[in-house]
Amino acid sequence: MIAAAVLLLDAQEGEEAAVRQVIRRVPDLAVADEERVGALARWLRQLYPGEGERVDVLRPDLLAERHATDQLAGHELLRGACYTDLELPRAVQALTVLTRACAHHDRAPELLDQVLRQNLMGLADAAIVAAVQTGTRLGDLLAGALEDVPARVEDLQHIAGQIPYPTVALATADAVVTRRVRALLPADADPADIARWSGQLAVVLAQLGRREEALEAITEAAAVHRTLAEAHPDAFLPDLAMSLNNQSNRLSDLGRREEALEAITEAAAVHRTLAEAHPDAFLPDLAMSLNNQSNRLSDLGRREEALEAITEAAAVHRTLAEAHPDAFLPDLAMSLNNQSGCLSDLGRREEALEAITEAAAVRRALAEAHPDAFLPDLAGSLNNQSNRLSDLGRREEALEAITEAVQIRRALAEARPDAFLPDLAGSLNNQSGCLSDLGRREEALEAITEAAAVRRTLAEAHPDAFLPDLAMSLNNQSNRLSDLGRREEALEAITEAVQIRRTLAEAHPDAFLPDLAMSLNNQSNRLSDLGRREEALEAITEAVQIRRTLAEAHPDAFLPDLAGSLNNQSNRLSDLGRREEALEAITEAAAVYRTLAEAHPDAFLPDLAMSLNNQSGCLSDLGRREEALEAITEAVQIRRALAEAHPDAFLPSLAMSLNNQSNRLSDLGRREEALEAITEAVQIRRTLAEAHPDAFLPDLAMSLNNQSNRLSDLGRREEALEAITEAAAVYRTLAEAHPDAFLPDLAGSLNNQSNRLSDLGRREEALEAITEAAAVYRTLAEAHPDAFLPDLAMSLNNQSGCLSDLGRREEALEAITEAVQIRRALAEAHPDAFLPSLATSLAVLGRALVDLDRVEKGTRYLIEGLSIAVDRDLPELARACTELLRQAHAQDASAVTATWRQVTGEDPPQWLR
Repeated sequence: MIAAAVLLLDAQEGEEAAVRQVIRRVPDLAVADEERVGALARWLRQLYPGEGERVDVLRPDLLAERHATDQLAGHELLRGACYTDLELPRAVQALTVLTRACAHHDRAPELLDQVLRQNLMGLADAAIVAAVQTGTRLGDLLAGALEDVPARVEDLQHIAGQIPYPTVALATADAVVTRRVRALLPADADPADIARWSGQLAVVLAQLGRREEALEAITEAAAVHRTLAEAHPDAFLPDLAMSLNNQSNRLSDLGRREEALEAITEAAAVHRTLAEAHPDAFLPDLAMSLNNQSNRLSDLGRREEALEAITEAAAVHRTLAEAHPDAFLPDLAMSLNNQSGCLSDLGRREEALEAITEAAAVRRALAEAHPDAFLPDLAGSLNNQSNRLSDLGRREEALEAITEAVQIRRALAEARPDAFLPDLAGSLNNQSGCLSDLGRREEALEAITEAAAVRRTLAEAHPDAFLPDLAMSLNNQSNRLSDLGRREEALEAITEAVQIRRTLAEAHPDAFLPDLAMSLNNQSNRLSDLGRREEALEAITEAVQIRRTLAEAHPDAFLPDLAGSLNNQSNRLSDLGRREEALEAITEAAAVYRTLAEAHPDAFLPDLAMSLNNQSGCLSDLGRREEALEAITEAVQIRRALAEAHPDAFLPSLAMSLNNQSNRLSDLGRREEALEAITEAVQIRRTLAEAHPDAFLPDLAMSLNNQSNRLSDLGRREEALEAITEAAAVYRTLAEAHPDAFLPDLAGSLNNQSNRLSDLGRREEALEAITEAAAVYRTLAEAHPDAFLPDLAMSLNNQSGCLSDLGRREEALEAITEAVQIRRALAEAHPDAFLPSLATSLAVLGRALVDLDRVEKGTRYLIEGLSIAVDRDLPELARACTELLRQAHAQDASAVTATWRQVTGEDPPQWLR
């Protein structure tokens, strides 16, 4: 028992007298003579020798904690002696030891609950300190004791005042004690006290994510303050405005945007009136309300008004800070922080960066003078500064800023995990994005994985408060896994995010339907990556439906999101060969973005260019070549103008559109112009890759791939081979480092390299390249058949050609036969998407059979290919099949004629006779 008491009561920090005092806590030794107590003290020093007269107990010590817990469980008097009449440091130590023991001793939670209930008032302050240090277990046990242990309202008010805000570990205890105080106030209590405690209850309930209860509490506070203000406006109008301010926040948490704006607008009006009469007293409050009003206007997509409100708030705070810098510089920094966000929403990137840079500078100066007070705020501004730098394409600086934010928040979280772990997770989330922008994929995944782990732990303790954040991190984790080609894991992460957000949206649709739509959007992409096309379309269609409904109610806020989902829906429809529907979706997206860009060009011209880029692809798929070129040309023009103003941010996008413009020009036979466009794209991407190889080498390889095609179109065979050889070399290097992500691209380049080698008559090398491509695709298809069987069929199709060129006709027949089998199965499942490619392979198979003098069988496949080509309006393929049938007829007219009659029931057409 003596050793247990020493561990529990921290005797190691005291001299002889302190050690003796702890020994006398043991029930049998409370009245022992000094000689015996002294002998025991000497024994303790021998057992746990420390400096001088001290007793040095190693902590944490699992064996010692188990021993102490066993002793407490077996001796009720020892429990009473060790947990009553304690100074704060010893009480904290005693509770901390027992809390740590909860992890490995079954009786510890029960004992901890008992000592708290037996001496709640004596241990509450220590429990608060210990819970902050150890986590939610003690906090939740304290909450249980506060729920029903008899206590005076004054004592409960004292406890409520000691709980820090914000807090994770004590969030439940804070809500319990505050609610109990409010419930114990008598009906005839001072209305101002009722309103104050109702308002405080709203704050602590919001911290737990209990949104409806929080709104109910603040609504009561606002109603009381309104009644008081009507009777005594001079005394209570400020309180009414403050309650309205908080009520607005709670309405916003529930997605009730118009009501939230209405409440904060009234608060701002009250504060403006008060500030006009007493500027020194109420200008700070007016600025605060304007700050929040700006947020509510932004939630509704009213961007100019939001900027106007925050600009006024910043101006007020600047004036106040000039007169009283110590008091108001922190508020100025907060307004500049928010002003930066509003400027960013309007596409005013340089001004947004200027505002947040000033905010960061102010907070850095404050943090240098008072680090404990202002380091958290500095980290917040660095987080936002990183976003603004990223918007301008200044990737290294963005990473530098967010890395500093992570370092600050990590240090804060190590000292006070209860308060700062949520912020650390937020910065890790953003750091992951910055690392991804620089192509540092593994590090990006590592950062977001840590963020998700932190938020999962937080959500297990307080699901209402932290499940939304966990879903966001899972959403981003899915993207990072996808970047590394880890497709199943990426789908698993986004599916969990969808499940969380669906549950949240069922409970709070106004608040969480937008988030659900975003995750469905991403889930659609992940399903598409795995070739699960119908499911991908189903997910994005639900996202479109949600966002359309939201946009009908709040067009300013949600039309941009609707356009984004329509863009993705178009891609999914295109994947299924539903070309007209795909064009319809992307045309609507482009129309929405055009309207938005006319109102806010800085903000939405980039999105308009993206949708035009995709619209061009859809028009091309339908053979509408001139319109396709017109759309991509406009996209190039927009992105060129953007890149001239912000090259770091928009040169990558310009290169992508030039890449696509080259394809459209090629479709129209404008070969020199097509080569010119892709050459510019290659030049841009080569420059970008020299500066940021991890980020832009994949894009350079893609453009080299296309440049090779354009050079080939012009008969510049050696240059075409040179370009595709460089592309394949780049992809090979990338695939060695990240096989899951880049093996598909390597196989694609090998496919094209084979074509270029074949063009130069280098048949063996061509066969070698396409054989490697087929082997890669076969491996990929074994793991992900839905995603890669189409590619395997394509490579087999081409491999057949290479084998045929070398006179290896039986092997060529074997390869094309497998290609037809694969494409036939795909076409049965997805006819719109795969019948055209099936027809191509049927033509190749027919020709291979005819070359082997198996004219009758070959004719059957050629007729089938021709039928699909005519039915699907594929004129070039139809001409190819027609010519091959003529050649077969010339080789064996009777076999072709008989087969035609047998298959079609008609005589051969005139062109075949």
